[in-house]
Amino acid sequence: MAMQSGSDPQVGAFIEKLDPEFREIASRIRKLIIEVIPDVSETFKWNQPVYERDGLICYIGSFKEHICLGFYHGAFLADPEKHLQGDGRQLRHIKINSVEDLQSKPLRKLLEQAASLQLR
Repeated sequence: MAMQSGSDPQVGAFIEKLDPEFREIASRIRKLIIEVIPDVSETFKWNQPVYERDGLICYIGSFKEHICLGFYHGAFLADPEKHLQGDGRQLRHIKINSVEDLQSKPLRKLLEQAASLQLR
């Protein structure tokens, strides 16, 4: 998986510390982000993996009962099936509780939209 040269080794360490099921989920999300947005920059900020390209795009969050894929400008994404959660001015996230959730939720479509936003 080709990442921009600014990728942070702390992201790998973050993922390795997760419980095995969540480790698999976070690894797959990371791979999908890099696949959908090949020129994304991966860093570790605010105690989580953060993905940027000319501004913040998304992050991977770890919680007790789920992993979330968060979108910094998620309020501006089309989400007709209402998968995104949150009611802030900009942030939205999608909870992923199992590997099966990765198949049933529109992660690729949301990532493509998020990458195309020109917001900062």
